[in-house]
Amino acid sequence: MLRGLLQSRLASYVLAALGIAAVTTFILPLRGTINTTTIGFAFLLVVLFVAILWGSKPAFFASILGVLSFNFFFLPPYHTFTIADPQNWIALTAFFITALAVGQLSARAKRRAEEAEAGKIEIRHLYDELQEAFDRASSIRRRATAPRAAVAALGWG
Repeated sequence: MLRGLLQSRLASYVLAALGIAAVTTFILPLRGTINTTTIGFAFLLVVLFVAILWGSKPAFFASILGVLSFNFFFLPPYHTFTIADPQNWIALTAFFITALAVGQLSARAKRRAEEAEAGKIEIRHLYDELQEAFDRASSIRRRATAPRAAVAALGWG
């Protein structure tokens, strides 16, 4: 039940939003004591985990929410989407590009791991089929040669 919920499409977006909200809630009281780079990395971790668990689309959604939250709550002037310092544009853009890249890379790595696991299962299945065919062929060969071996052993031939 819980596993199915965590794997549903809607749940992945809701949990991505909840992850960004949780980081925002946790870091907001520390706004004056930690620098914006640390805040950006905290949001980036959420994007990374979302990408690993649910793929690139929910990670893209998390990165957009992260950029908006980062701008609204942590870049002056606070509680607006205005950016006063041009350097913050660079920081926000760098965060967004990094979040997108990390999301894409981790989602791709997850897909590759799933493909490798599927290939491993397929190879195991083919091996089992080949082993079964070999066993059948060996059994047929033993049955075909058994009468000749019995004749030779008894000295009748």
